[in-house]
Amino acid sequence: MITFCRKKVCFELISIQSDELFSRKKITNSSKALTERLGQEGYSFANVNSIPEINKEDKTVSVTFFVDPGKRVYVRRINFTGNAKTKDVVLRREMRQQEGAWISTTQVERGKQRLQRTGFFEDVNVETPAVPGSTDQVDINYTVEERSGGQLGAGIGFSQAQGLIFNTSISQNNILGTGNMLSFQFNNSDVNTRYGLGYSNPYFTDDGIGAAYDIFYRETNAEDANLAVFETKEFGATFALSLPISEYNTIGTSFGYTNTEISTSAGTSSQINNFINNNGSQYDILKFNVNFAYDTRNKAILPDKGAFQRINAVIAIPSFGNSLEYYKINYEAKWFKDLYNEDFVLVLGGKFGYGDSYGDTSGLPFFENFYAGGPRFAQGL
Repeated sequence: MITFCRKKVCFELISIQSDELFSRKKITNSSKALTERLGQEGYSFANVNSIPEINKEDKTVSVTFFVDPGKRVYVRRINFTGNAKTKDVVLRREMRQQEGAWISTTQVERGKQRLQRTGFFEDVNVETPAVPGSTDQVDINYTVEERSGGQLGAGIGFSQAQGLIFNTSISQNNILGTGNMLSFQFNNSDVNTRYGLGYSNPYFTDDGIGAAYDIFYRETNAEDANLAVFETKEFGATFALSLPISEYNTIGTSFGYTNTEISTSAGTSSQINNFINNNGSQYDILKFNVNFAYDTRNKAILPDKGAFQRINAVIAIPSFGNSLEYYKINYEAKWFKDLYNEDFVLVLGGKFGYGDSYGDTSGLPFFENFYAGGPRFAQGL
């Protein structure tokens, strides 16, 4: 039984029920759930004790939960330390707890997770010290350890599939502490030559709509990758928007243009030649993409808790010049669980995809096929 509880919802948090086998674990979980629920309502110093009374004659146990919520606590200030480069507004916009409102321990922890998910920090810690001279006020102090925002990489190597490989990349995922990202990539091998320039702003608007821009040029020799006998040259650009519709759900959309040119030789397969005979060898492709994502991962890099799901649909629509008409639908899911005191992380995941043509295009373009492992010159999944 419960002798005291200010909220009716407290009764729903008791996981152990009458006439069932006694479980110390359920008693502990019930006390924890009561404490967390009261913490969401501003009672961050709530005290919940469970006292079992054993009746040896009929071998039963009566459990009493004593709930002392204490005073409701309000937040005076939210402070940040350690962000020498990152602007204060970049951290503050990730907060779910508000200054002047009563404290919610869940929202305070969510703020920590959102800071971790930015990818700007090696570590994030939070404390809620009481305000000196006050019994119902606390400050929230987030301490962050910034990671290097800029990366310059260059490499040279050799592989049996791609031959001599040279690549370089320059990226800054926190330009001047604004939280925006700028990147340039160059890769060169016997299989691929790629150039790319990208820019993204996760807070293009104050209410969290993100925007991203990307331009690229690619050359691919599929024969050197032991896939098929043909070559492609592509250039294009993409503009994307992301709209958060809830704390964990986001809708994204993008619109892009790609010019693709196919070159064949004597060893090209009949399947590829038939596609080119029916559809031509150079295409102006306009792609419209829409996706829905559910993301509860606790970190942007190496998460150990949470789940990620995304369904993505892209359609190539009729355009000027020689266009192709096709669509692809992809679904991706991952689940993360820390094991053995966070020393190990269990990760389960999968990807599924389907694509086909419509209109005057005869079949899904061969360069848009899905590939399971091996050299992937095309972005199948």
